[in-house]
Amino acid sequence: MGRSKYLASVLAGVVCLAGVVAWGQIAAGPEDGAAQYYSLPAVQESGMSAADAALLESRKAELLERARFFSYDLSSGSWTASEAFCPVMPDYMMMHFVRPEPNGAESLFTALVPRQQGRVEIIPVYYRSATPFHSAARSRHNYAIYNRVVPAAELPTNMKRNWLAYGACYAEMVGGPMSLLLKGKSSPRMMTVAGPAADVSETGRLTQIRFAARTARQHYDSWTLDLDKEGRLRKARCDRQAASPPYVNSPPAPTVVQMPEPPEPKAEVMHPKGSPAAQ
Repeated sequence: MGRSKYLASVLAGVVCLAGVVAWGQIAAGPEDGAAQYYSLPAVQESGMSAADAALLESRKAELLERARFFSYDLSSGSWTASEAFCPVMPDYMMMHFVRPEPNGAESLFTALVPRQQGRVEIIPVYYRSATPFHSAARSRHNYAIYNRVVPAAELPTNMKRNWLAYGACYAEMVGGPMSLLLKGKSSPRMMTVAGPAADVSETGRLTQIRFAARTARQHYDSWTLDLDKEGRLRKARCDRQAASPPYVNSPPAPTVVQMPEPPEPKAEVMHPKGSPAAQ
């Protein structure tokens, strides 16, 4: 690791912990003790502001049509809507729509509703707990949407910009509500999970953002976002990893069974025919 990358990784925790309060929520993890998590502020549909509720209602017909185009029928089933507040896309409202399925699975998609002019964007996340044919995290179509809805003033061009918010908003746009690990606990269970970090070039330009997001009690999603020279998203990866050391199966020692000794064979002396001893 180069000196610039090392310094960026060391400073990352300090920068995000110092500035995250202004744009997110920090909470302790119930199973991880000293671990701290960040999540985008969010409200259920019933708790939305009057202005945002009116905006959603005004685009309802378009939202229904666009969702139906991606095989999500908002007119059937029990859909639950929530609004996530993303600081790097001030001109759009981010909405998550989730519906539980009878078999225990769920369907989930994200809608980006423009506050001014523009089209409602639909980002498929799950169809009955199955991901789309192309993973939403790695979709070039989603890269293009994100690069369009994030204005130049919010791009993470250097360490002074809100780079973790930029990464968190993309992850939530394509993956639904999640909690990002800010600070882990020094325990064997958390040794495999790293906190947020960023790589910078020799000129101070951000080239990569990395963080882990909690998805289940024993798993995290490890996110990597590669940026171009202007700070826009070039490529993203999301890999599932365990939140505990690898399990090593130690088989029990083999049982030694003492077999009984066979009886001694009886000795019999054979004499050639015709010899005096044989007569």
